[in-house]
Amino acid sequence: VSLAGVAAVIMMETDSQVAVRAADSAAVLGHVVLIADTGAITTEENGWTYNAPGQITTVSPATGQLNTIVTISGTQLLGQAASSQSVTLAGITATVSSESATDIIVVAAASTGNSGNDVTVVSTTGSIVTR
Repeated sequence: VSLAGVAAVIMMETDSQVAVRAADSAAVLGHVVLIADTGAITTEENGWTYNAPGQITTVSPATGQLNTIVTISGTQLLGQAASSQSVTLAGITATVSSESATDIIVVAAASTGNSGNDVTVVSTTGSIVTR
C-alpha cells in the first residue's frame, strides 16, 4: 500500500478492509495504491493528503511538580484528530484539561524521578508530536 507515493505499513487486513500506518512525509496530495498478493492493483486518485507535521513551539512552565498546570502550544498538535489519546511530560502521562489543534492544557502527574524533558502528544488518529 502506498499513500501519495510513500509506502505505508499494513497493520491489519481482511478481504474487505486494510488498515495502514502512514509513514513520515512532507505535505502532499496523492493517490492511494493497493497491490494485492495476486497482483491486482486498486487506485484511488488523489485519495490521501499528508498534512504538515505537528510542532510543539512552547511548553509553559518548562518545569514543575505534581499538579502543575502546563500549557503546550504549537501547530497541528492533534494531527487532524478531534482529541488526544495521551500527553506525556518527561515520560509521565499527564491529565488533559482542555485541548485544541494549537493549545493543550494538562495537569502534571507525580514523577518517580527525572526521566528527561520530552513532551509528547499522541492523537486518537495515531499521530505523534514530540518536543
